[in-house]
Amino acid sequence: MRHTTHESQSRRPARPNGTRVPAAVTAVLITVALVLGSSGCALFARPDDGPGENGSGGLPTFEGFAVLDPADLEDPVIIAWFEACRLVPGVHVATFDAENTYILAARGEKPTAGFDVRLSAVTRGQEGVSLTFATTDPTGPVAQVVSFPVALILMTGRPETIAEVSSTGSESLPWPAPSPANAFLVPVTPLPGDVVTELTLRLAGWARCFEATYQYCLEDGHNVLAEGFDTATAGGPEWGRFDIEIEFERPTSPGLTLRLFEYSAEDGRVINEVIIPLIWGG
Repeated sequence: MRHTTHESQSRRPARPNGTRVPAAVTAVLITVALVLGSSGCALFARPDDGPGENGSGGLPTFEGFAVLDPADLEDPVIIAWFEACRLVPGVHVATFDAENTYILAARGEKPTAGFDVRLSAVTRGQEGVSLTFATTDPTGPVAQVVSFPVALILMTGRPETIAEVSSTGSESLPWPAPSPANAFLVPVTPLPGDVVTELTLRLAGWARCFEATYQYCLEDGHNVLAEGFDTATAGGPEWGRFDIEIEFERPTSPGLTLRLFEYSAEDGRVINEVIIPLIWGG
């Protein structure tokens, strides 16, 4: 469990700047896949083709889906999305450009190494794409270290084409998961499970909201402790930074929930909401 105040959050090292996975690169990969497929080779193998050739270590791979190494991420926004969502068990989906969708199957915090999750099946039907993730647990001696088992997948296409997500094995993965970050609001502080010990809370991260305005609300399960709005340094579709401190009333229970969201410009409903569970330790 992390113990965090708004001061310790500010000491987290800054992420290096980077660029997103270019759409042109994705287009080249798909073109190469089609060419190789017509010649008897597949860049993305289907399940009955045996092991793929994209460094999957013998695991089945699927056309239009690439397994990513989180260490290779460069865009600071996508890195922040990954680091927030990997803490919350479930399957998280976000699209940061017009051509690609990131899918993160996360099992949350585990007490040891040896836990695993991987994409095991892809089925295409009239309703869209159905994905199945397989989870496995350690069966022998493992390193006694905290781990966060995840499978990070880059899918060519929009998230609306995903009709169903299921899981098999030792653990069920919720979908859609209550994500603490999405493609419109990506907090870097606080993160899920942080312990708050003061009556102020720092909110920082990226937003690309209409007219750069997002809303915040902090609750303790019984009362609204603080609510209001703030503006990022740029409005959507561009990313802007936000970094503010809010004051809140003393909680009446240890479980806190921070909600960040925006109101729809069309009908005023809540959209693009992220939910961050926190712990009051003051």
